[in-house]
Amino acid sequence: MELIGTVLQIILILQGAFLLLILFRTRSNYLPVTLWLLVGSVASTLLFALGDDEHNLLVEDANWFLFHESLIITILTLYIRYFYQQKEAFLKRDFIFFVPYGIYISSQFMESLFFPKDTLFISSLTGLVAFCIMGYLVYINALILKNKSTLWVKITVISFTVIYFLDRLSEFIFHKPDTIPFLESHLLMVISAFMVYSITFQIILFPKKVLPTAKVQVYKKSTLDSVLVESQKSKLIKLYEQEKIYLDPQLTSTQLADQMSIHRQQLSELFSQHFNTKFQDFTNQYRLDEVKRMLEAKTHEHLTLLGIAREAGFGSKSAFYQTTKKWTGMTPSELKKSLG
Repeated sequence: MELIGTVLQIILILQGAFLLLILFRTRSNYLPVTLWLLVGSVASTLLFALGDDEHNLLVEDANWFLFHESLIITILTLYIRYFYQQKEAFLKRDFIFFVPYGIYISSQFMESLFFPKDTLFISSLTGLVAFCIMGYLVYINALILKNKSTLWVKITVISFTVIYFLDRLSEFIFHKPDTIPFLESHLLMVISAFMVYSITFQIILFPKKVLPTAKVQVYKKSTLDSVLVESQKSKLIKLYEQEKIYLDPQLTSTQLADQMSIHRQQLSELFSQHFNTKFQDFTNQYRLDEVKRMLEAKTHEHLTLLGIAREAGFGSKSAFYQTTKKWTGMTPSELKKSLG
């Protein structure tokens, strides 16, 4: 049986690494926040398999409690939440979702350092975490049943929820884990990975159905008043050229739409139909032009190239590199030399 567990562990680790590689290679096709939450789900699942207590490949009988199903479910909850809400940036207030995982980690550290095993205090903390995670699963199920999702995703998530609830219910009734044979070590690891990996495979195979892409939307019917189009265009140009709104690295299309007093869908239509582009490309072009001006003026020579990019509004090194390569055909270093 130990051999079976080790083989399963190796398979899950290899599958996770393969999925991460594919997601990394295709990352430019997806909205960043949902992509990285999905990457987090896969990575936490891979680490859960790697750090399995009973079949650890690196350290015999290690207790890597940092890698736990509560982390997987938390990140997956946030992914599904952000997918359906179509958010473009992670909200700081949503870090509260990680509180149960933080409580679990704290309880494990306290148990290993200060408390004997199975004290009422530690058991109460882990019970509270399990209750919160079950709440997350209920929330996930409500979202996928309410909104559009593939039948396979629904079956996978609902099945995992039933098994997880059975495991926690049996532990509560009998006051000990492993009352359902091998569920704590083998099956819980396998079904956790199956849920996350199968959803990820669906995303890779059918990205338009499962993961929102950053492609420009084509509208069959205009939602913008034609009379107001020119005024909205002028307002947009003013925000970028006079107020330099693009210098804010946290700028989102929702924030921009609010400043223009129009719906986000109307803003997307304005970009696609009247500027032949999309929000992110439009914004990054202004940021790149700002970088060029700063390099030519030589007013920021005390900063590194990445420092100049951040001053221009780029939120990450990868965004700066991809934008520069896309619009100039050069790397940032080559661009600097060409303007030197």
